[in-house]
Amino acid sequence: MTLRGLARGSILYSIGFVLPRIGSFLLLPIYVTVLDTDDFGAIALVVSVAQLLANLMRMGLDGALMRMHFDSAEPGAQDRLIATVATLTAAVAGAGALIAAGLAYAFFSTLFVGLPFLPFGAMAAVLSFTITFQYLPATVFRAREQPTRFLAFTAGAFGITAVVTLALLIGVRLGVVGALLGQLAGGIFVVAVSALMLWRAGGPTLDTRLMRDALRFGLPLVPHTLSGWLLNVSDRWLLSFLLPLSALQARSAIGVYSLGYQLAYAVDLLAQSFNAAWVPFFYRYGSTAHGPGIHRQMTTLVVAGFGAVAAILAVNATLIVAVIARPAFARAADIIPVLSLAFIAHVFYIAVVTVIFHARRTGVLPLITGAAAAVNVATNVVLIPILGIEGAAWATLAAFTCMAAATYAAARRSYRVVLDWPRLVLLFGAMIAAAVWAATRDDSLSLARVTADLGVSAAMVVLAVAVALAPARALRDLTRSAAREARPPPD
Repeated sequence: MTLRGLARGSILYSIGFVLPRIGSFLLLPIYVTVLDTDDFGAIALVVSVAQLLANLMRMGLDGALMRMHFDSAEPGAQDRLIATVATLTAAVAGAGALIAAGLAYAFFSTLFVGLPFLPFGAMAAVLSFTITFQYLPATVFRAREQPTRFLAFTAGAFGITAVVTLALLIGVRLGVVGALLGQLAGGIFVVAVSALMLWRAGGPTLDTRLMRDALRFGLPLVPHTLSGWLLNVSDRWLLSFLLPLSALQARSAIGVYSLGYQLAYAVDLLAQSFNAAWVPFFYRYGSTAHGPGIHRQMTTLVVAGFGAVAAILAVNATLIVAVIARPAFARAADIIPVLSLAFIAHVFYIAVVTVIFHARRTGVLPLITGAAAAVNVATNVVLIPILGIEGAAWATLAAFTCMAAATYAAARRSYRVVLDWPRLVLLFGAMIAAAVWAATRDDSLSLARVTADLGVSAAMVVLAVAVALAPARALRDLTRSAAREARPPPD
């Protein structure tokens, strides 16, 4: 893949990753019009349960499938790999969903007061089965460097989810159940595409060697993935348990927090969409002499670009929330500046963790994410009773910052990592300043204040562009040199 191919793939992957999330943002005004804050909180809790179960049942095979694809050069090997991984996923996900349904029947309404097993616990178990398969088509299309098919797949899943959700929310007015059934409809599409992929790869197969290698690579990632769930989702659970409020009021607070989190999460979603193209690109050139230089310049570009997005979100949070949501959700704007910094720390983590995967040193990741998850939980326990949803936002920032720092230290032991710290420190400082500006502002939407916010946003964009110019030119030259080095010599 050339640098132009990386750019094209990144754009298509970005659309594929972002389209469902942008669609979710576009659906937010409908959600917050049709649903109350406590209903929105109930959706967040059910989905968090389904994501936890899916992370367990996936067994780290998403990472294994991506990495092993590049080791399967002989004819038919990649099909055997896909068939083996898909068959194993189907068996584990099916059994896991049944076990989860039984446990949910016994404990769900006890853990989440006011949410009965039917329909909420049952929906969580069924959704977990479909969510487990989301990685399979996406990973195969990324590994094969087929961004167009990746885009078609994600667009199809989103389209079905959106149509069914709108029909059930607005047409039938099923409320929370309608929203969850809409997500299930998209999940059924994902399972159907996965089944088609399995059939084309030769049907159900369990190659014992491939299965053993995939599990050896993937299982160490399970604690890493679960720690990621603790970092990204467990705050909804902890809010429901730790807020000194009734169950209904706590779900309302969770609904407000979830709206702010989803808006700030746009930074991370954009970074993940870029990462979909960046990972196979770096796997191709990371072992060349120019690999460390490529990583250095790309890290600076990533922080500059996504830092500007985070600053814009933070500074204009009050305006954004006022435009898309009812006054009951207004407090969501208070947590966006803090969460924007948290996701920039996560963007830095994404940039440096790539070299650990490249070096196959994944065994250290569960230790890093486990420690960060422990920081997240402990900080939530301390801060939520004192600060409420703002405490959960600060806990997220503390955890992501710790994870980024630890990953950087581990990456330096796995690969020759040499970052452009003067530029990075300048960018981080500007982002912190923008977040402080946003956090200390009043909640008014006067013309003078909105104009000042737009000015701060424009200044951050100008700074990001100025910082990125030299790294962009250097990256272009390094990639051309690496492509010549990686190209096999003529016969």
